[in-house]
Amino acid sequence: VSTKKSSRCAETRRINLSPRRGGREAFPSNHVSTTKYRLWNIVPMNLFEQFHRAANVWFLVVSTFQMLPLKLSPTSEYATLLPLCCVLFVTFCKDAYEDYRRWKDDCRVNSQMCELIDPGSGGSWDPVKKIRWSDVAVGDFIRLNRDDPVPADVLMVCSSQAEGVVFVDSAQLDGETSLKPKTAPNAIMHMIQNLNSHDIEGHVEVELPNEVVQSFAGTLYLKGHPRGSPLELQNIVLRGSTLPCCMFD
Repeated sequence: VSTKKSSRCAETRRINLSPRRGGREAFPSNHVSTTKYRLWNIVPMNLFEQFHRAANVWFLVVSTFQMLPLKLSPTSEYATLLPLCCVLFVTFCKDAYEDYRRWKDDCRVNSQMCELIDPGSGGSWDPVKKIRWSDVAVGDFIRLNRDDPVPADVLMVCSSQAEGVVFVDSAQLDGETSLKPKTAPNAIMHMIQNLNSHDIEGHVEVELPNEVVQSFAGTLYLKGHPRGSPLELQNIVLRGSTLPCCMFD
């Protein structure tokens, strides 16, 4: 599994082509969370955000002076406090509901299933089990079928199409409806077609994750190949894309 990189970043990280071999703890999880709050902090965090608004601070100050026994206001001591509490409560309910909907969407996305290929289980390229998107780890081999959404930023290593080409729909990412061609590196594609999965050894060195999606640079090193194969943007399929044809990760 790859992630977004920038060619301006000098540091790299190494990803083994043998998944589940260890060292996965060094990489972030594929679990997605877009929520702002947790059950134990929703009340203080929401109040903290609401009192960043000048109007709420002003009404809180006025309410405080009205509650003091100084007779500074001709109106009731609750004339400002009650409307302020109503506004805070309604806003809290709205924010909590919106965050709940985000949590539901995250659960739906994280619970989607994809097919995992384990090179250590008999050397077959057939998927051994289905795993949730949130359980996909850096270095895993996954198989995607026609019209499947991509569960993570992936390095394409093989395709069922001729010459290792697959066309990707990335309309959800950039709004472009035209299909973009992606290709698998020749070196690893030929190895996958001719060898068992447990016979493939090597690693990938890529730049650290960043927000740039229009550039990618890395190098693929395979055992038995004296020189590394360069990796470019056309070898990477980003999460959120859809594949109109089959391929391996």
